[in-house]
Amino acid sequence: MAEPAGRAYYFVFVTVVDCKYHGAWPVVEEVTGRISAGKCLVHAYVRELRFDYSRRAGERDFITEWSPFEKLRLLKSSHPEVSTCASCKWLPRDPSVSEKCASPLQSIRETLVQNQMDTVRLDIADDAFREELLGFFLAANVLPHVGVDNIDTTRLSLPYIGETDSLALASVAMT
Repeated sequence: MAEPAGRAYYFVFVTVVDCKYHGAWPVVEEVTGRISAGKCLVHAYVRELRFDYSRRAGERDFITEWSPFEKLRLLKSSHPEVSTCASCKWLPRDPSVSEKCASPLQSIRETLVQNQMDTVRLDIADDAFREELLGFFLAANVLPHVGVDNIDTTRLSLPYIGETDSLALASVAMT
């Protein structure tokens, strides 16, 4: 089957190791070593990135899913080629328009850099991502994750990691 003229296809295969239990780090370390750390993105909800701006009344907080930055930092020191993703929780729905969130965003970025994180998942509304917010993190060499299920991705020209529940949205032809 011939490739359409003018299109280049890039395939990136990465294993996402999603640690949602603070006691599972020995397993994460083992899995990362077996797969090849350079092909792994290790994700965790980070205790220092827990906020209460958008937490709904009565919304459960699973204490066991929170890990300190130290766990990701230690993993990266033993496997320097691993990619790390620190997740926030309960920021405002759209922190770029929230004056009360300007300081936390700056603090998040500084903390990510200090802890040598590669990527960040802000856990905000998909449509809240704008070029300015992507650029804010990219300027510190931190690649943001963006949910792409409910947005027009053509309005985003800067790099990001797209997250989706739809295989059709996961593949993009680049010209």
